[in-house]
This record gives sequence, structure tokens and C-alpha cells, in this order.
Amino acid sequence: MKLIFFNNTNFKTSLSSTEDDICSSISAKLMGQHLALRNIAVLNTVYNIKSIEIPSELYLLNNLIHEYFPAITITITKTREVFQKSSNHYSPSQNGSLQTDLLASLNESTSSIRIPFNSILHINSETELVIDETNHPWDFLKSIQKILNVGVTSTKISSRAKISKTSIIEGPCIIEEGVVLDDFCKLKGPVYIGKNSFIGMGSLVRIAF
Repeated sequence: MKLIFFNNTNFKTSLSSTEDDICSSISAKLMGQHLALRNIAVLNTVYNIKSIEIPSELYLLNNLIHEYFPAITITITKTREVFQKSSNHYSPSQNGSLQTDLLASLNESTSSIRIPFNSILHINSETELVIDETNHPWDFLKSIQKILNVGVTSTKISSRAKISKTSIIEGPCIIEEGVVLDDFCKLKGPVYIGKNSFIGMGSLVRIAF
């Protein structure tokens, strides 16, 4: 199966965006993992990804993907027209939702699958593959809420984290190394606190409903 990443023109990192904008989006992480790498790993639970195509404006993904998935062949495509001419591939329809089209594609024989590089793939509580397109910051937050509810079910605190004795932790949470939880903080799980984060005095960290 071939995975084709494309740059969604509805997203702020369109073809006219600056390189700094594109770099910022490519470096986006979810629970400590680069978003593109996480999407590849999730998709591999459904498909056996053997090759990946990325548009030239996302060339920085090349080394990142190769480092973590050395067995996958990576091709950088210079023009977007190549994507349109690709035959026998799945691509989200203009009128339908990404999720509807993705689920429909699971029952079809496809040689390739196209997804926006800014989308978020995850497995829901019914073990179904879900795709969320993140055109706005609040879209990203909604996806994180769903992923935390399914993926964080127990508490794991790094021995290298510093947790104040006056702080309170309720519910499942993951706290990575280098985290500092200051006095009188409260965590209400499920939450994920990434490496070297500092949670200031009296802070409340929880999922926003």
C-alpha cells in the first residue's frame, strides 16, 4: 500500500505559506510523537505501508519519516498534478467527509491512500480507524480529547519528574521525564504532560468539555 500525503489548501500551510509556517506544522507533536509519524504508525495497523509520497513543499518530512521508518520508500513529488493523475487510489471526496470516505475505502481494493498531512488518525473505543482533519486549532484540541479518553487509561509517572507534595492527581495521566509540577496544582485525568513541561503554582489541568 502506498500512502500519499498532500498539503491541504484549507490549512494555513498552503502552497503560498512561508517556510516557517510549514516547518511549524511539520514539527507539531501529539503525546510526544510527531504527528506525521503517529499517523503512519496508526495507518500501519490497517494497511501495510510500503511507500510514501510527499509534495515538495513538505520535503522536511523526508528525513523524519526515513529515520523512524527506514524500510518505507519515500518519494518527493514536485507538482500536485501528479497526485491528481494517480490511478486506483483512495482520496477524500469533495462533498463527503474524510471519515465517511476513509471507512468506505476499507472495504475496497486500493493500491494507495491519500490523506492531508495535517489530519489526525486514531483508533476509537470501537477499534475503528478514525480520521480528523485539523484546519483550525480547535479541531486539533477536539482530536486530542478523543485520543486521551481512549489512550490514557492508567497513571504513569516518570521517576525523573518532580511532583510537589501539595499537588493532586486525579484519574489516569501520563507524566514524562523532566516535568515539574509546582505547588497546589491539580491534574484531572485523562491528561498527558510532555517532557520538560512546567506546570505553574495553582494550575488546573484537565480535558475541556
